Amino acid sequence: MLPLVSLEPIEVTAALAMPHDLIVVDRSRRVLAAVSRDLPGSTTHCVDISHQAIPATADVVIAFNVICRLEPGRQPAGMGHVAAAVRAGGLLMMDDRTARANLSAHPEFTSMGEKTYRRA
Repeated sequence: MLPLVSLEPIEVTAALAMPHDLIVVDRSRRVLAAVSRDLPGSTTHCVDISHQAIPATADVVIAFNVICRLEPGRQPAGMGHVAAAVRAGGLLMMDDRTARANLSAHPEFTSMGEKTYRRA
């Protein structure tokens, strides 16, 4: 069996030209083990955002196709945990379908353009 590779964190790290700290949150220990192996400087947290808060905050949070994959009854809680992880003045990047369905409950976010929202 081939080892698991989690491409999103690798792509984000490769795209950033400035020093940064990468924090990856997932409910899969297998995914987080792959991230730790491939990006040894990253920090990982095994969290199910539909039930638990994210134990970190960041200036930029990327949540593409995350909330929409939660059980429908758990999407508001998951969205609340993701929103709380964005520092004041920070950016939230998420898919349009999720933003349309969930950001109206979070007026602290304003659209900055396609798929990008700033927290007041």
